[in-house]
Amino acid sequence: MIGPFIGPTRITCPNARLLYQRFFNVEAALSGLPSALKSIDSLIDEHPRLERANNNFYLYFFGDDAKECWHGREIIGHLAQTREPFGIYDTFKGEAFSWKVENLNWSNLSTKDLLGAERNLRSLAGESLGPTWRICFSPIDNAGHMNSDSDFPLSLSFHFFKMS
Repeated sequence: MIGPFIGPTRITCPNARLLYQRFFNVEAALSGLPSALKSIDSLIDEHPRLERANNNFYLYFFGDDAKECWHGREIIGHLAQTREPFGIYDTFKGEAFSWKVENLNWSNLSTKDLLGAERNLRSLAGESLGPTWRICFSPIDNAGHMNSDSDFPLSLSFHFFKMS
């Protein structure tokens, strides 16, 4: 069980460029979190025109019927072309509701816990929420990497985007 939650807080998500890796299975996305982070950070590090916009790492979901979810980092810069399994998506400024959980050890997270928390939080906000939501892990660490066998505490936030 995930909690206790702090929130909801209204937040404004700015325009951002997201470098992401696509997953077609929620369990694979969660278990692949450390390796996806390393892959994305390696791509950023090897391209001199890219840098991290912040120390956050995101897991995006697109509704119950969506066939995929994304791991991603907000970046500054531009790539002329990405290679599989990576993509770039430019997000638009929008409002969201945020619920935060402090000092969470990511290795204890289960798909059942995350999706159960999503359903519980979504029920609190009613029909004002769109289908897209994300989990924000922050900060990863000062170097921008997550150690898979570390007990490094994370702050985890659920962000639910408002209907436009």
